[in-house]
Amino acid sequence: MKKRLSVLLVLLLTLCMVLAACGGGSTTPSQGGQSSQGGQSSQGGQSSQGGQSGSETKANPHPVLRLPAGADVTQLDPHVGNGSDYQIYAAIYNNLVKFDNGNQFKALPSLAKSWEISDDQLEWTFHLVTTNWHDGTPFTAEDVAFSINRMTVLPATSSKVLMIDHAEAIDEHTVKMYCKYAYPNLILQIASWPWKMVAKAAVEKYGDGNNEIGYIGTGPFKLEKIEAGKTTLVRNDEYFDDLAYFEKIEFITMTDSQTKMAALENGEIDMTQVESGMDADYIRSQSDRFFLYEQNRAGTYCVVLNQAANPALAVKEVRQALRYAFNAEDISQLVFDGETLGPAHTILSPGEEGYTETGMHYEYNPTKAKELLAKAGYANGFTLKFTYATTDTAERFAAAAKEYIEAIGVKVEMVPMEASAATAAAYAGDYEAMYREFQSIPYNPPLVYRLYFLSNGSLNYFKIKDDYVDKLAEEAGRELDDAKRRKIYEDLDHYIQEQAFYIPTCYMKVNLAYDKHIKGYGWEPNTMITALDKWYWEE
Repeated sequence: MKKRLSVLLVLLLTLCMVLAACGGGSTTPSQGGQSSQGGQSSQGGQSSQGGQSGSETKANPHPVLRLPAGADVTQLDPHVGNGSDYQIYAAIYNNLVKFDNGNQFKALPSLAKSWEISDDQLEWTFHLVTTNWHDGTPFTAEDVAFSINRMTVLPATSSKVLMIDHAEAIDEHTVKMYCKYAYPNLILQIASWPWKMVAKAAVEKYGDGNNEIGYIGTGPFKLEKIEAGKTTLVRNDEYFDDLAYFEKIEFITMTDSQTKMAALENGEIDMTQVESGMDADYIRSQSDRFFLYEQNRAGTYCVVLNQAANPALAVKEVRQALRYAFNAEDISQLVFDGETLGPAHTILSPGEEGYTETGMHYEYNPTKAKELLAKAGYANGFTLKFTYATTDTAERFAAAAKEYIEAIGVKVEMVPMEASAATAAAYAGDYEAMYREFQSIPYNPPLVYRLYFLSNGSLNYFKIKDDYVDKLAEEAGRELDDAKRRKIYEDLDHYIQEQAFYIPTCYMKVNLAYDKHIKGYGWEPNTMITALDKWYWEE
Protein backbone atom coordinates (compact mmCIF):
# COMPACT_ATOMS: atom_id res chain seq x y z
CA MET A 1 0.00 0.00 0.00
CA LYS A 2 2.81 2.40 0.90
CA LYS A 3 4.55 1.57 -2.37
CA ARG A 4 1.36 2.32 -4.33
CA LEU A 5 0.97 5.67 -2.53
CA SER A 6 4.59 6.56 -3.29
CA VAL A 7 4.05 5.88 -6.96
CA LEU A 8 0.91 7.99 -6.97
CA LEU A 9 2.73 10.85 -5.26
CA VAL A 10 5.53 10.71 -7.80
CA LEU A 11 3.02 10.77 -10.65
CA LEU A 12 1.18 13.69 -9.05
CA LEU A 13 4.39 15.68 -8.55
CA THR A 14 5.41 14.97 -12.14
CA LEU A 15 2.05 16.18 -13.42
CA CYS A 16 2.36 19.39 -11.37
CA MET A 17 5.84 20.03 -12.79
CA VAL A 18 4.58 19.54 -16.35
CA LEU A 19 1.66 21.90 -15.79
CA ALA A 20 3.96 24.49 -14.27
CA ALA A 21 6.31 24.24 -17.25
CA CYS A 22 3.43 24.70 -19.67
CA GLY A 23 2.08 27.69 -17.81
CA GLY A 24 5.29 29.65 -17.42
CA GLY A 25 7.30 31.59 -20.01
CA SER A 26 10.77 30.42 -20.92
CA THR A 27 13.77 32.69 -21.12
CA THR A 28 15.27 32.72 -24.59
CA PRO A 29 17.92 34.84 -26.27
CA SER A 30 17.05 38.34 -27.42
CA GLN A 31 19.02 41.40 -28.47
CA GLY A 32 20.91 43.25 -25.80
CA GLY A 33 20.77 40.37 -23.37
CA GLN A 34 17.10 41.05 -22.58
CA SER A 35 14.89 38.23 -21.46
CA SER A 36 12.34 37.40 -24.13
CA GLN A 37 9.66 36.39 -21.66
CA GLY A 38 6.31 37.86 -22.59
CA GLY A 39 5.29 38.86 -19.05
CA GLN A 40 5.67 42.44 -17.86
CA SER A 41 4.51 44.78 -15.14
CA SER A 42 1.84 47.38 -15.76
CA GLN A 43 1.46 50.79 -14.13
CA GLY A 44 1.23 50.75 -10.37
CA GLY A 45 2.95 47.38 -10.05
CA GLN A 46 -0.06 45.50 -11.42
CA SER A 47 0.38 42.22 -13.23
CA SER A 48 0.41 42.35 -17.01
CA GLN A 49 -2.54 39.99 -16.82
CA GLY A 50 -4.84 42.97 -17.04
CA GLY A 51 -6.71 40.21 -18.69
CA GLN A 52 -7.70 36.95 -17.11
CA SER A 53 -7.15 33.27 -17.50
CA GLY A 54 -9.57 31.32 -19.62
CA SER A 55 -10.91 29.54 -16.53
CA GLU A 56 -12.01 32.67 -14.65
CA THR A 57 -15.76 33.12 -14.30
CA LYS A 58 -15.90 36.21 -12.06
CA ALA A 59 -18.34 38.78 -13.42
CA ASN A 60 -16.68 41.75 -15.10
CA PRO A 61 -18.04 44.98 -13.56
CA HIS A 62 -17.07 47.04 -16.62
CA PRO A 63 -16.95 44.75 -19.69
CA VAL A 64 -16.90 47.43 -22.40
CA LEU A 65 -14.10 49.97 -22.81
CA ARG A 66 -15.31 53.05 -24.66
CA LEU A 67 -12.79 55.35 -26.32
CA PRO A 68 -13.17 58.41 -28.56
CA ALA A 69 -11.96 58.30 -32.16
CA GLY A 70 -11.13 61.41 -34.17
CA ALA A 71 -12.86 60.07 -37.28
CA ASP A 72 -14.62 57.00 -38.63
CA VAL A 73 -12.39 54.13 -39.70
CA THR A 74 -10.88 54.63 -43.13
CA GLN A 75 -8.21 51.96 -43.48
CA LEU A 76 -7.49 48.77 -41.51
CA ASP A 77 -4.81 47.35 -43.76
CA PRO A 78 -1.74 48.16 -41.61
CA HIS A 79 0.60 48.31 -44.59
CA VAL A 80 -1.62 50.76 -46.48
CA GLY A 81 -3.11 52.95 -43.72
CA ASN A 82 -2.22 56.62 -43.41
CA GLY A 83 -2.12 56.68 -39.62
CA SER A 84 -5.59 57.72 -38.50
CA ASP A 85 -6.53 54.17 -37.45
CA TYR A 86 -3.29 53.05 -35.78
CA GLN A 87 -4.83 52.44 -32.38
CA ILE A 88 -7.52 50.17 -33.77
CA TYR A 89 -5.27 47.94 -35.81
CA ALA A 90 -2.70 47.90 -33.02
CA ALA A 91 -5.32 45.89 -31.11
CA ILE A 92 -6.20 43.65 -34.08
CA TYR A 93 -2.72 42.69 -35.31
CA ASN A 94 0.56 41.68 -33.70
CA ASN A 95 4.23 42.38 -34.40
CA LEU A 96 6.98 39.83 -34.11
CA VAL A 97 8.11 41.70 -30.99
CA LYS A 98 6.40 44.35 -28.90
CA PHE A 99 7.31 47.31 -26.72
CA ASP A 100 7.17 46.89 -22.98
CA ASN A 101 3.78 48.63 -22.51
CA GLY A 102 4.90 52.03 -23.75
CA ASN A 103 8.64 51.69 -23.06
CA GLN A 104 10.08 52.16 -26.56
CA PHE A 105 13.58 51.16 -25.53
CA LYS A 106 12.75 47.56 -24.66
CA ALA A 107 11.52 44.82 -26.99
CA LEU A 108 9.67 41.75 -25.72
CA PRO A 109 8.49 38.64 -27.60
CA SER A 110 5.13 38.60 -29.33
CA LEU A 111 4.54 36.48 -32.44
CA ALA A 112 8.23 35.63 -32.28
CA LYS A 113 8.94 33.75 -29.05
CA SER A 114 12.70 34.03 -29.61
CA TRP A 115 15.19 35.17 -32.23
CA GLU A 116 18.86 35.08 -33.18
CA ILE A 117 20.94 37.68 -35.00
CA SER A 118 24.09 37.00 -36.99
CA ASP A 119 27.32 38.69 -35.90
CA ASP A 120 27.17 41.10 -38.84
CA GLN A 121 23.46 41.82 -38.06
CA LEU A 122 22.45 40.96 -41.61
CA GLU A 123 20.52 37.75 -40.89
CA TRP A 124 17.71 37.52 -38.37
CA THR A 125 16.05 34.21 -37.48
CA PHE A 126 12.67 34.32 -35.73
CA HIS A 127 11.04 31.35 -33.99
CA LEU A 128 7.28 31.77 -33.97
CA VAL A 129 4.52 30.98 -31.52
CA THR A 130 1.82 28.49 -32.44
CA THR A 131 -1.46 30.34 -32.84
CA ASN A 132 -4.32 30.97 -35.26
CA TRP A 133 -5.67 33.90 -37.19
CA HIS A 134 -9.03 35.25 -36.09
CA ASP A 135 -10.74 33.11 -38.76
CA GLY A 136 -9.27 29.93 -37.24
CA THR A 137 -6.60 29.27 -39.88
CA PRO A 138 -3.03 28.65 -38.66
CA PHE A 139 -0.52 31.49 -38.39
CA THR A 140 2.68 30.39 -40.15
CA ALA A 141 6.11 31.54 -41.23
CA GLU A 142 4.72 31.99 -44.75
CA ASP A 143 2.50 34.79 -43.40
CA VAL A 144 5.48 36.49 -41.76
CA ALA A 145 7.68 36.26 -44.85
CA PHE A 146 4.78 37.56 -46.96
CA SER A 147 4.17 40.49 -44.58
CA ILE A 148 7.82 41.55 -44.49
CA ASN A 149 8.27 41.25 -48.25
CA ARG A 150 5.02 43.16 -48.76
CA MET A 151 6.27 46.05 -46.60
CA THR A 152 9.32 46.45 -48.83
CA VAL A 153 7.18 47.28 -51.88
CA LEU A 154 4.05 49.11 -50.67
CA PRO A 155 4.28 52.94 -50.73
CA ALA A 156 3.17 53.51 -47.13
CA THR A 157 5.81 51.19 -45.66
CA SER A 158 8.70 50.84 -48.12
CA SER A 159 10.62 53.87 -46.84
CA LYS A 160 10.46 52.43 -43.31
CA VAL A 161 12.12 49.16 -44.27
CA LEU A 162 14.82 50.25 -46.71
CA MET A 163 17.34 48.12 -44.83
CA ILE A 164 15.40 44.90 -45.50
CA ASP A 165 16.23 42.77 -48.51
CA HIS A 166 13.73 39.95 -48.12
CA ALA A 167 12.39 37.27 -45.78
CA GLU A 168 11.75 33.57 -46.30
CA ALA A 169 10.03 30.77 -44.40
CA ILE A 170 12.45 28.07 -43.23
CA ASP A 171 9.74 25.83 -41.82
CA GLU A 172 6.21 26.29 -40.51
CA HIS A 173 7.34 28.21 -37.42
CA THR A 174 10.73 29.64 -38.43
CA VAL A 175 11.38 32.64 -40.66
CA LYS A 176 14.66 34.20 -41.71
CA MET A 177 14.97 37.89 -42.61
CA TYR A 178 17.91 39.22 -44.62
CA CYS A 179 19.10 42.83 -44.35
CA LYS A 180 20.91 44.84 -47.02
CA TYR A 181 22.94 46.51 -44.29
CA ALA A 182 23.07 46.60 -40.49
CA TYR A 183 20.69 49.17 -39.02
CA PRO A 184 20.82 50.83 -35.57
CA ASN A 185 18.17 49.59 -33.10
CA LEU A 186 16.40 47.45 -35.70
CA ILE A 187 14.76 45.23 -33.09
CA LEU A 188 12.95 48.30 -31.72
CA GLN A 189 11.75 49.26 -35.17
CA ILE A 190 10.33 45.76 -35.60
CA ALA A 191 8.19 46.49 -32.54
CA SER A 192 6.78 49.66 -34.10
CA TRP A 193 3.48 50.17 -35.92
CA PRO A 194 4.32 49.30 -39.55
CA TRP A 195 5.56 45.81 -38.67
CA LYS A 196 2.13 44.25 -38.21
CA MET A 197 1.83 40.72 -39.53
CA VAL A 198 -1.06 40.11 -41.95
CA ALA A 199 -2.60 36.89 -43.24
CA LYS A 200 -1.26 36.07 -46.70
CA ALA A 201 -4.53 34.35 -47.68
CA ALA A 202 -6.62 37.37 -46.61
CA VAL A 203 -4.57 39.84 -48.66
CA GLU A 204 -4.61 37.56 -51.69
CA LYS A 205 -8.38 37.15 -51.37
CA TYR A 206 -9.39 40.77 -50.69
CA GLY A 207 -6.52 42.83 -52.13
CA ASP A 208 -4.40 45.66 -50.75
CA GLY A 209 -6.27 48.26 -48.71
CA ASN A 210 -9.49 46.30 -48.26
CA ASN A 211 -10.92 46.64 -44.75
CA GLU A 212 -12.03 43.00 -44.87
CA ILE A 213 -8.39 42.24 -44.04
CA GLY A 214 -9.06 43.78 -40.63
CA TYR A 215 -11.30 40.86 -39.67
CA ILE A 216 -8.33 38.48 -39.81
CA GLY A 217 -5.57 39.36 -37.36
CA THR A 218 -3.86 37.55 -34.49
CA GLY A 219 -4.25 40.29 -31.89
CA PRO A 220 -5.93 40.38 -28.47
CA PHE A 221 -9.08 41.84 -30.02
CA LYS A 222 -11.08 40.95 -33.11
CA LEU A 223 -12.92 43.35 -35.38
CA GLU A 224 -16.66 42.86 -34.86
CA LYS A 225 -18.14 45.59 -37.04
CA ILE A 226 -17.55 48.99 -38.60
CA GLU A 227 -20.47 51.38 -38.70
CA ALA A 228 -20.96 55.10 -39.05
CA GLY A 229 -19.86 56.72 -35.82
CA LYS A 230 -18.52 53.58 -34.14
CA THR A 231 -16.12 50.68 -34.59
CA THR A 232 -16.45 47.70 -32.27
CA LEU A 233 -13.81 45.14 -31.30
CA VAL A 234 -14.40 41.99 -29.25
CA ARG A 235 -11.93 40.10 -27.09
CA ASN A 236 -10.04 37.26 -28.76
CA ASP A 237 -10.65 34.44 -26.30
CA GLU A 238 -8.20 32.22 -28.18
CA TYR A 239 -5.33 34.71 -27.83
CA PHE A 240 -1.88 33.15 -27.45
CA ASP A 241 -0.90 35.53 -24.64
CA ASP A 242 -2.80 36.72 -21.54
CA LEU A 243 -6.43 37.44 -22.32
CA ALA A 244 -7.54 41.05 -22.23
CA TYR A 245 -9.71 42.24 -19.35
CA PHE A 246 -12.27 44.06 -21.47
CA GLU A 247 -14.75 41.96 -23.44
CA LYS A 248 -15.35 44.71 -25.98
CA ILE A 249 -13.87 48.01 -27.09
CA GLU A 250 -15.99 50.65 -28.76
CA PHE A 251 -14.24 53.44 -30.66
CA ILE A 252 -16.84 56.20 -30.83
CA THR A 253 -16.33 58.98 -33.37
CA MET A 254 -16.07 62.37 -31.65
CA THR A 255 -14.29 65.36 -33.17
CA ASP A 256 -15.12 68.15 -30.72
CA SER A 257 -13.08 68.35 -27.51
CA GLN A 258 -15.99 69.63 -25.44
CA THR A 259 -18.14 66.75 -26.66
CA LYS A 260 -15.43 64.37 -25.50
CA MET A 261 -15.14 66.08 -22.12
CA ALA A 262 -18.90 65.95 -21.63
CA ALA A 263 -18.92 62.27 -22.61
CA LEU A 264 -16.19 61.52 -20.05
CA GLU A 265 -18.09 63.47 -17.41
CA ASN A 266 -21.26 61.49 -18.13
CA GLY A 267 -19.52 58.09 -18.21
CA GLU A 268 -20.12 57.61 -21.95
CA ILE A 269 -16.38 57.17 -22.58
CA ASP A 270 -13.59 56.07 -20.24
CA MET A 271 -10.71 58.21 -21.47
CA THR A 272 -10.04 61.21 -23.67
CA GLN A 273 -7.27 63.55 -24.66
CA VAL A 274 -7.59 66.91 -22.90
CA GLU A 275 -6.94 69.70 -25.37
CA SER A 276 -7.09 72.84 -23.25
CA GLY A 277 -5.39 74.04 -20.11
CA MET A 278 -8.74 74.90 -18.58
CA ASP A 279 -9.98 71.35 -19.07
CA ALA A 280 -6.70 69.96 -17.71
CA ASP A 281 -7.10 72.06 -14.57
CA TYR A 282 -10.68 70.84 -14.20
CA ILE A 283 -9.61 67.19 -14.39
CA ARG A 284 -6.89 67.86 -11.82
CA SER A 285 -9.55 69.29 -9.50
CA GLN A 286 -11.70 66.15 -9.86
CA SER A 287 -9.17 63.65 -8.54
CA ASP A 288 -11.90 61.66 -6.79
CA ARG A 289 -13.35 60.73 -10.21
CA PHE A 290 -10.60 61.18 -12.79
CA PHE A 291 -6.87 60.92 -13.25
CA LEU A 292 -4.81 63.20 -15.53
CA TYR A 293 -1.92 61.40 -17.21
CA GLU A 294 0.60 63.96 -18.47
CA GLN A 295 2.85 62.65 -21.24
CA ASN A 296 5.89 64.47 -22.58
CA ARG A 297 5.32 63.44 -26.13
CA ALA A 298 8.19 63.09 -28.59
CA GLY A 299 7.00 65.57 -31.17
CA THR A 300 6.40 69.15 -32.25
CA TYR A 301 3.46 71.26 -33.39
CA CYS A 302 4.47 72.37 -36.87
CA VAL A 303 3.50 74.04 -40.10
CA VAL A 304 4.56 72.06 -43.15
CA LEU A 305 5.34 73.88 -46.38
CA ASN A 306 4.75 72.15 -49.71
CA GLN A 307 7.32 73.56 -52.12
CA ALA A 308 5.71 71.84 -55.09
CA ALA A 309 2.30 73.45 -54.55
CA ASN A 310 3.20 77.14 -54.40
CA PRO A 311 6.15 78.66 -56.30
CA ALA A 312 6.84 81.15 -53.51
CA LEU A 313 7.54 78.29 -51.11
CA ALA A 314 10.29 76.98 -53.38
CA VAL A 315 12.33 80.08 -52.43
CA LYS A 316 14.44 79.60 -49.28
CA GLU A 317 14.14 83.24 -48.16
CA VAL A 318 10.34 83.01 -48.27
CA ARG A 319 10.36 79.93 -46.06
CA GLN A 320 12.76 81.64 -43.66
CA ALA A 321 10.49 84.69 -43.60
CA LEU A 322 7.56 82.50 -42.58
CA ARG A 323 9.61 81.02 -39.74
CA TYR A 324 10.45 84.47 -38.41
CA ALA A 325 6.74 85.37 -38.58
CA PHE A 326 5.68 82.93 -35.84
CA ASN A 327 5.78 83.77 -32.13
CA ALA A 328 6.22 80.36 -30.48
CA GLU A 329 5.98 81.70 -26.93
CA ASP A 330 2.58 83.22 -27.64
CA ILE A 331 1.39 80.11 -29.51
CA SER A 332 2.21 77.96 -26.50
CA GLN A 333 0.01 80.14 -24.31
CA LEU A 334 -2.75 81.24 -26.70
CA VAL A 335 -3.26 77.99 -28.62
CA PHE A 336 -2.19 75.35 -26.12
CA ASP A 337 -2.86 77.15 -22.80
CA GLY A 338 0.75 76.63 -21.79
CA GLU A 339 0.36 72.82 -21.96
CA THR A 340 3.52 72.36 -24.07
CA LEU A 341 7.21 71.86 -23.35
CA GLY A 342 7.95 75.32 -24.71
CA PRO A 343 9.17 76.76 -28.04
CA ALA A 344 10.68 74.29 -30.51
CA HIS A 345 13.35 74.80 -33.12
CA THR A 346 13.72 71.27 -34.52
CA ILE A 347 11.72 68.12 -35.09
CA LEU A 348 13.63 66.11 -32.47
CA SER A 349 12.75 66.71 -28.83
CA PRO A 350 15.23 67.35 -26.00
CA GLY A 351 16.68 64.10 -24.68
CA GLU A 352 16.37 62.19 -27.94
CA GLU A 353 19.38 60.81 -29.77
CA GLY A 354 20.31 63.35 -32.43
CA TYR A 355 18.79 66.39 -30.68
CA THR A 356 21.03 69.45 -30.90
CA GLU A 357 20.82 73.09 -29.81
CA THR A 358 23.49 74.26 -32.23
CA GLY A 359 21.32 74.63 -35.33
CA MET A 360 19.85 77.86 -36.66
CA HIS A 361 17.16 79.39 -34.43
CA TYR A 362 14.39 81.71 -35.64
CA GLU A 363 13.24 84.09 -32.94
CA TYR A 364 10.02 85.99 -33.59
CA ASN A 365 10.97 88.92 -35.85
CA PRO A 366 8.31 90.20 -38.31
CA THR A 367 10.61 92.99 -39.48
CA LYS A 368 13.25 90.46 -40.49
CA ALA A 369 10.51 88.41 -42.17
CA LYS A 370 9.44 91.36 -44.35
CA GLU A 371 13.06 92.04 -45.32
CA LEU A 372 13.49 88.43 -46.46
CA LEU A 373 10.27 88.56 -48.50
CA ALA A 374 11.51 91.71 -50.25
CA LYS A 375 14.87 90.07 -50.91
CA ALA A 376 13.07 87.10 -52.47
CA GLY A 377 11.04 89.34 -54.76
CA TYR A 378 7.82 89.21 -52.76
CA ALA A 379 7.78 92.68 -51.21
CA ASN A 380 4.07 92.88 -51.98
CA GLY A 381 3.45 89.43 -50.58
CA PHE A 382 1.63 86.50 -52.18
CA THR A 383 -1.37 84.28 -51.43
CA LEU A 384 -0.94 81.17 -49.32
CA LYS A 385 -3.60 78.50 -48.76
CA PHE A 386 -3.53 77.18 -45.18
CA THR A 387 -5.08 73.73 -44.63
CA TYR A 388 -6.10 72.41 -41.21
CA ALA A 389 -8.31 69.75 -39.66
CA THR A 390 -11.60 70.81 -38.11
CA THR A 391 -10.56 69.90 -34.56
CA ASP A 392 -10.44 72.42 -31.74
CA THR A 393 -6.66 72.53 -31.48
CA ALA A 394 -6.07 72.73 -35.22
CA GLU A 395 -8.67 75.48 -35.59
CA ARG A 396 -7.07 77.57 -32.83
CA PHE A 397 -3.63 77.07 -34.35
CA ALA A 398 -4.85 77.96 -37.85
CA ALA A 399 -6.44 81.20 -36.60
CA ALA A 400 -3.15 82.19 -34.93
CA ALA A 401 -1.13 81.21 -38.02
CA LYS A 402 -3.33 83.35 -40.26
CA GLU A 403 -2.75 86.37 -38.02
CA TYR A 404 1.04 85.91 -37.89
CA ILE A 405 1.43 85.29 -41.63
CA GLU A 406 -0.80 88.15 -42.72
CA ALA A 407 1.14 90.49 -40.38
CA ILE A 408 4.14 90.17 -42.73
CA GLY A 409 2.08 90.94 -45.85
CA VAL A 410 1.11 87.46 -47.06
CA LYS A 411 -2.60 86.86 -47.74
CA VAL A 412 -3.93 83.63 -46.21
CA GLU A 413 -6.82 81.58 -47.59
CA MET A 414 -8.13 79.13 -44.99
CA VAL A 415 -8.87 75.54 -46.10
CA PRO A 416 -10.63 73.56 -43.32
CA MET A 417 -10.99 69.77 -43.71
CA GLU A 418 -12.38 66.89 -41.69
CA ALA A 419 -9.50 65.18 -39.81
CA SER A 420 -9.11 62.08 -42.00
CA ALA A 421 -9.39 64.18 -45.16
CA ALA A 422 -6.65 66.51 -43.89
CA THR A 423 -4.38 63.53 -43.24
CA ALA A 424 -5.07 62.19 -46.72
CA ALA A 425 -4.31 65.61 -48.21
CA ALA A 426 -0.99 65.71 -46.36
CA TYR A 427 0.05 62.35 -47.79
CA ALA A 428 -1.09 63.31 -51.27
CA GLY A 429 0.60 66.73 -51.18
CA ASP A 430 -2.74 68.38 -51.82
CA TYR A 431 -2.06 71.55 -49.81
CA GLU A 432 0.29 74.55 -49.69
CA ALA A 433 0.77 75.08 -45.95
CA MET A 434 -0.75 72.86 -43.27
CA TYR A 435 -0.85 72.44 -39.51
CA ARG A 436 0.59 69.04 -38.55
CA GLU A 437 1.74 67.35 -35.39
CA PHE A 438 5.15 65.84 -36.09
CA GLN A 439 6.08 62.79 -34.05
CA SER A 440 9.71 61.83 -33.84
CA ILE A 441 10.90 58.36 -32.86
CA PRO A 442 13.03 58.43 -29.70
CA TYR A 443 14.88 55.20 -30.48
CA ASN A 444 15.20 55.73 -34.22
CA PRO A 445 16.24 59.19 -35.49
CA PRO A 446 17.54 57.72 -38.79
CA LEU A 447 13.98 56.72 -39.61
CA VAL A 448 12.66 60.17 -38.66
CA TYR A 449 14.90 61.83 -41.21
CA ARG A 450 14.13 59.18 -43.82
CA LEU A 451 10.38 59.43 -43.34
CA TYR A 452 10.12 63.22 -43.40
CA PHE A 453 13.05 64.41 -45.50
CA LEU A 454 14.22 61.63 -47.83
CA SER A 455 13.11 62.26 -51.42
CA ASN A 456 11.04 59.06 -51.39
CA GLY A 457 10.08 59.25 -47.70
CA SER A 458 6.47 58.26 -47.08
CA LEU A 459 5.95 61.30 -44.81
CA ASN A 460 7.83 63.79 -46.98
CA TYR A 461 4.99 66.31 -46.82
CA PHE A 462 7.30 69.07 -48.07
CA LYS A 463 7.87 67.28 -51.40
CA ILE A 464 11.54 68.17 -51.21
CA LYS A 465 14.17 66.44 -53.30
CA ASP A 466 17.54 67.37 -51.88
CA ASP A 467 20.63 65.29 -52.69
CA TYR A 468 22.51 66.45 -49.58
CA VAL A 469 19.62 65.49 -47.27
CA ASP A 470 19.27 62.12 -49.03
CA LYS A 471 22.99 61.44 -48.60
CA LEU A 472 23.11 62.22 -44.87
CA ALA A 473 19.82 60.47 -44.12
CA GLU A 474 21.18 57.31 -45.77
CA GLU A 475 24.46 57.58 -43.86
CA ALA A 476 22.66 57.94 -40.52
CA GLY A 477 20.73 54.74 -41.19
CA ARG A 478 23.90 52.75 -41.80
CA GLU A 479 26.26 54.16 -39.17
CA LEU A 480 26.48 51.94 -36.07
CA ASP A 481 29.06 54.10 -34.28
CA ASP A 482 27.08 56.32 -31.87
CA ALA A 483 29.44 59.31 -31.96
CA LYS A 484 29.67 59.34 -35.74
CA ARG A 485 25.91 58.98 -36.04
CA ARG A 486 25.34 61.95 -33.70
CA LYS A 487 27.63 64.08 -35.90
CA ILE A 488 25.53 63.16 -38.95
CA TYR A 489 22.37 64.19 -37.10
CA GLU A 490 23.93 67.52 -36.20
CA ASP A 491 24.93 68.22 -39.81
CA LEU A 492 21.44 67.25 -41.00
CA ASP A 493 19.73 69.48 -38.48
CA HIS A 494 21.94 72.48 -39.31
CA TYR A 495 21.15 72.16 -43.01
CA ILE A 496 17.41 71.53 -42.59
CA GLN A 497 17.00 74.50 -40.24
CA GLU A 498 18.92 76.80 -42.59
CA GLN A 499 16.67 75.67 -45.46
CA ALA A 500 13.52 76.19 -43.33
CA PHE A 501 11.67 73.24 -44.84
CA TYR A 502 9.07 73.45 -42.08
CA ILE A 503 8.05 75.68 -39.14
CA PRO A 504 8.35 74.08 -35.69
CA THR A 505 6.53 76.03 -32.99
CA CYS A 506 6.25 74.11 -29.68
CA TYR A 507 7.32 70.77 -28.28
CA MET A 508 4.35 68.56 -27.62
CA LYS A 509 2.85 67.53 -24.31
CA VAL A 510 -0.23 65.34 -24.19
CA ASN A 511 -2.75 65.28 -21.36
CA LEU A 512 -5.02 62.25 -21.10
CA ALA A 513 -7.97 62.11 -18.71
CA TYR A 514 -9.13 58.73 -17.42
CA ASP A 515 -11.92 57.45 -15.27
CA LYS A 516 -10.03 56.71 -12.04
CA HIS A 517 -10.97 53.01 -12.27
CA ILE A 518 -8.94 52.50 -15.47
CA LYS A 519 -5.50 50.99 -14.84
CA GLY A 520 -2.66 49.40 -16.77
CA TYR A 521 -2.11 51.99 -19.48
CA GLY A 522 1.24 52.88 -21.03
CA TRP A 523 1.61 54.99 -24.16
CA GLU A 524 4.26 55.03 -26.86
CA PRO A 525 5.32 58.70 -26.84
CA ASN A 526 5.57 59.16 -30.62
CA THR A 527 2.59 57.20 -31.94
CA MET A 528 0.41 57.43 -28.81
CA ILE A 529 -0.46 53.77 -29.32
CA THR A 530 -1.14 51.77 -26.17
CA ALA A 531 -1.50 48.06 -25.42
CA LEU A 532 -5.24 47.97 -24.79
CA ASP A 533 -5.04 44.33 -23.72
CA LYS A 534 -3.10 45.50 -20.64
CA TRP A 535 -5.85 47.91 -19.54
CA TYR A 536 -8.27 46.83 -16.85
CA TRP A 537 -10.95 48.19 -14.53
CA GLU A 538 -10.37 48.27 -10.79
CA GLU A 539 -13.24 49.03 -8.40
